[in-house]
Amino acid sequence: MSEQNKTEETKQEVAQNIVTKVQIFPFNEGMNLGHLKGLATIEVFGVLSIRGLRIMEGVDEGNYFVGFPIDTFYKGEDYRTIVTPLNESVKQAINDAVISKYQELLNS
Repeated sequence: MSEQNKTEETKQEVAQNIVTKVQIFPFNEGMNLGHLKGLATIEVFGVLSIRGLRIMEGVDEGNYFVGFPIDTFYKGEDYRTIVTPLNESVKQAINDAVISKYQELLNS
């Protein structure tokens, strides 16, 4: 097995265990916030808390994704994110953990 494959497998293993706690704060159906369905807070490896993750509904109903916290005081034309995952496997791990917990909450 090549060094690159070992490194990629290690990154994927770390990404799968990155989120150690998830808290979901869903919005009531009566609120008209468009695609925003709730907020989430996660703990990363039990040592870092990230608040303000947005649970968003995609174009297709029932298709959800996580929006990362943005700087609401930024005066540019685009939004500026405060927290950004640096690789796709970490982003996917966070998205999967938050969305699965949100759907679990919806189904209960």
